[in-house]
Amino acid sequence: MIHTDLVKRRNSQRGFTLVGLLIVVAILGILAAVIVPNLGRLLGRTGEEAANAEFENVRNAVISMIVDNLLSKIPNPEPTTGVSPCTTGTQDMTTFPDSTSVAGSGDKQNDPDGNAYTISDNNGYILFGHDITGNSSGVATVNYLTQASADQCYAVDARGEITQYDTAGTETNP
Repeated sequence: MIHTDLVKRRNSQRGFTLVGLLIVVAILGILAAVIVPNLGRLLGRTGEEAANAEFENVRNAVISMIVDNLLSKIPNPEPTTGVSPCTTGTQDMTTFPDSTSVAGSGDKQNDPDGNAYTISDNNGYILFGHDITGNSSGVATVNYLTQASADQCYAVDARGEITQYDTAGTETNP
């Protein structure tokens, strides 16, 4: 009785046929041939899309900074000479787009409310850590961007036109 149960169980257990396995392998090969090239294109696009999104964020931040500070132009725009690791422009948003306008003189005499900047206020019109208030303390800062550093490199002209570069100095404007 035990012997016949083992024989019945062994005969009722069947494995995969060779043809069935070949069909499954062929289907998996076809799927891989379709998916892998599309995945490569998708991964290549994400870096480009991130650079485009960062460009739009920096551009909008510069526009907001110009409007908030009632500027008709950027007094001392960031030069296009490279600031390491960039060969053109900068990634440092604590100096971009203008870190050299001196508080209380030249183009940075009064804040948007008409209060006079003094020598103890922070210099420049910058996107991260900008001193927007003439309060003699240099502590009331505004951040137009969420990070002090960008992934791409940026330069700007007096009109506020942004140019984006990669770290090798190749222009990558979207």
